[in-house]
Amino acid sequence: MFTYTFIFMFWNKIGVQALQFLNIFTSDFSPRQSATEQERDAAEFLARELKAINLIGDIQSFTVTIKVSPTTSFSISDPFDKVVNGILMHNSGYGETNGVIKYAGKALDKEINADDIKDNIALIERGTITFSQKVDNVYKAGAKAAVIYNNKPGVLRGRLLNQTNIPVITISHEDGESIKNLISSNTVQVSISVESEIDHKTRNSRNVE
Repeated sequence: MFTYTFIFMFWNKIGVQALQFLNIFTSDFSPRQSATEQERDAAEFLARELKAINLIGDIQSFTVTIKVSPTTSFSISDPFDKVVNGILMHNSGYGETNGVIKYAGKALDKEINADDIKDNIALIERGTITFSQKVDNVYKAGAKAAVIYNNKPGVLRGRLLNQTNIPVITISHEDGESIKNLISSNTVQVSISVESEIDHKTRNSRNVE
């Protein structure tokens, strides 16, 4: 009986220590995305813990190419400053642009005024035709970018059938209607930035042996 009790107490102690280690590792060293300072700190912590129990604990360095989420920003700069929540539309073009935003309805051929849209940014309502058709129509009219807003409450996410040459973002119905109303009585200046989806730079990562 003594032997079994001792074995149970020994393994129970090991289990408690392992749980304590996992709690520290997950609470103090997370998240641990590759090639970040958090990952480096986690690797150094693991190396110290391994060496403390007489294991190797060497840190091996290697390089990785990181794919990051695209960075999108959309803001009104005149007649007042306001950041608007803009969501990248899949297959959008990339780049930065700023200028006057003009209402283009649902971007039907009959709704587009080329004199208004050329060298400006098009505000487009969802509906009737596809996103791709809307963007193609304003692009042909000379728009520098397109902002598509939902035709029902809430945010809008979507995709274009093919890669386009201009930045295309989506905004909520509420923000779209607000900007539309603002356009009716003001010249509205906005800025849009869509950064590339792929980070081609190699970065240092590490493994613990």
